[in-house]
Amino acid sequence: MKIRLLFVLFCICILFSACNNATKNENSNINSKVNNISSAVISSKVNSSSISSVAVSSSLDEVNKIIYQAKENYYATKYNEAIKLCDSALELDQNSYEAYTVKGISLSRLYRLTEGEKLLKKALEIKSDYTYGIYSMAMYYKIKGDKDKCLEWFYKALETDENDVWSIYGAATIYADRYEVDKALEMLERSIKLEPEIKKIAQQQYALHWEKFRNNEKFIELVN
Repeated sequence: MKIRLLFVLFCICILFSACNNATKNENSNINSKVNNISSAVISSKVNSSSISSVAVSSSLDEVNKIIYQAKENYYATKYNEAIKLCDSALELDQNSYEAYTVKGISLSRLYRLTEGEKLLKKALEIKSDYTYGIYSMAMYYKIKGDKDKCLEWFYKALETDENDVWSIYGAATIYADRYEVDKALEMLERSIKLEPEIKKIAQQQYALHWEKFRNNEKFIELVN
């Protein structure tokens, strides 16, 4: 009787051990599957993020190319073409302060001053320390005929970049128009030191800004 009882207990132990091992194996398989699924999900997210980053980078590159073309058209006085290009850039990036700036100053050159001012302000709302945007606001006031405001904005541009040569030369022309000789020549000299090509610009704009300086020895020395 005792032998039978021991045999039954022995069988139960073996069965319990087998069940326990099976459970461990099943749990191990489940954990393995969960880990594999988690790895797959993480990998998918990483790949998705990488693809998204590439797409954003590609879009920004395209916007930069369009803005470069828009600026070229602006400098060539092709203002309508510049505006169209800026619109294309803004379709890709609604927060492109550069596109708002170029479009704004192009509109101002066409004397659509209300529209131009609105876009120039919008650009500076997005990036308040954008030197070219501040310079463009100065040019807006120059087009408008408000030389006091124009000079104020040239100096604002110089607060963000003390070596912004076009703001320095722009200030020189305002002082020249007012015939404030010392300040005009000081800013002209400063701009020429940064960019010698300003000599040619001053010569080209002689009748516009510098005719009163025709007998000024320092002016003659600076532009020759």
